[in-house]
Amino acid sequence: LNDKGVSVVINKLVPLDSRPGVVYPFLIRRALDQRRIGDALAGLAFAPRASGLCYQLACPEGVAFCLETTAAQHQVLRFSHGLAHTNHYLSPQLQPLEADWLDQGGSYVRLEVAQDTLDDNRGKVTVGLLQNLCRNHINEPRSICAHFFPDEPEHQAMATISAVVIEPGKLTMHFADCFPCQQEFVAVKL
Repeated sequence: LNDKGVSVVINKLVPLDSRPGVVYPFLIRRALDQRRIGDALAGLAFAPRASGLCYQLACPEGVAFCLETTAAQHQVLRFSHGLAHTNHYLSPQLQPLEADWLDQGGSYVRLEVAQDTLDDNRGKVTVGLLQNLCRNHINEPRSICAHFFPDEPEHQAMATISAVVIEPGKLTMHFADCFPCQQEFVAVKL
């Protein structure tokens, strides 16, 4: 979140076309250096990326985008009434470039849970609702609030490392470190 209310969050995606290029922390920094959401979107979409991710962008005026990327391609998914995204490609054009990886089944479940929550609460989504969604344990341990499998090898371990709910118009982020089910969100205002 920058001082103009442009915000960016990411979801891991695993494309087949990874290559030498710019890694996502630098791309996010570039996006957050922008004063307008369109410039942030363009900076992410047209960069020489090393790999792909899903970048979700929003601004105080209510414009929001979901930018799915591989290293070489991108697709913009606009969401005006709430679009959930998890860890697999939604764009039919990019789905053939998706690698098989450990958590795809869990990703589909998380997407269904999150999208159903947004659809069921259309017009009345609140910060509290989104924080509670971040704590959801359906399909545990591969849930939205993901915990490790017992005895899971470290190289395969996947878990929630943080959760954030952003209010671009209020220049406020509500942040939970690690498992959001085990703590309260802390509001950070710019």
